[in-house]
Amino acid sequence: MAEVLSHDQKTWVISERWNNRSAECLEVSAFDGFSAYIGNLPLTEKSNFSLGSYPNSSKFDRIFKDLRRLPEQHLYPAYQNKFTQFDTTTVDMWSDGEYYFKAPSISEYNDDDAIAKLTLEEVDTNEVLKNHPHPNLGVYLGCIVHKGLIVRLAFRKYFNVLPDRVWVPNSTIDFPAEARIKCMDGIAAAAKHLHLLGYAHNDISPSNIMFDGNDVPILIDLDSCGRFGSKIRKGGAVNRWRSSVQDGGMTFEVADVEFDELAIEYLRKWLMEDSTNR
Repeated sequence: MAEVLSHDQKTWVISERWNNRSAECLEVSAFDGFSAYIGNLPLTEKSNFSLGSYPNSSKFDRIFKDLRRLPEQHLYPAYQNKFTQFDTTTVDMWSDGEYYFKAPSISEYNDDDAIAKLTLEEVDTNEVLKNHPHPNLGVYLGCIVHKGLIVRLAFRKYFNVLPDRVWVPNSTIDFPAEARIKCMDGIAAAAKHLHLLGYAHNDISPSNIMFDGNDVPILIDLDSCGRFGSKIRKGGAVNRWRSSVQDGGMTFEVADVEFDELAIEYLRKWLMEDSTNR
């Protein structure tokens, strides 16, 4: 399930939950400002909705009563003075295209504060990297604080993701073998930087590789990142983005350099094979 951010109106995202290749229900998630909601729709509603986001909530008024508002303390950790606070006074965070404001993922909500704890760990990691930056890692700008809680993380926005260069039919973006090698060299450098700081990324995959305006590859999404030996809460499979385990893929339960190195090697091979098949 995906989530999107809205302010004055609810923005809805519809996705399907699958079981034995048959959808059981349609899942709905919504953010109204910083308030988060989840709920399910019967399959009979499938013809009324399509996958994606909706900027206008009026068509959903009849089902809003069936959604559940999630407790803020389960999603948002308390702000600590040691953290960097992002200044929103000069920014329209609901429409400014220069920044990316990351909301917590609520798809795995389980009636506890695990999401808030994961966000706090992500903040800790990003604060370390803010003091030890690398040109191939996403730029973290600080926390957005509301009522003493960390409700969003602010990052520099990147607009082009690796799958758009590989999987999009008739893409206008030229991505020759030389550029693919350069891309993975940059991602390998970012991973090595993390390793020197004592961290493993644990989820190096196409969707976590983006490009800045100068075509520099950027490794993003450090909510999977952890200190060596720590339990992996997100990620854990070398080629999870293709399937949980295939082509000799491996799974890991704790953060490890080997995990990242295998993931990078797998990506390199995949990118070059795709290049030769074009």
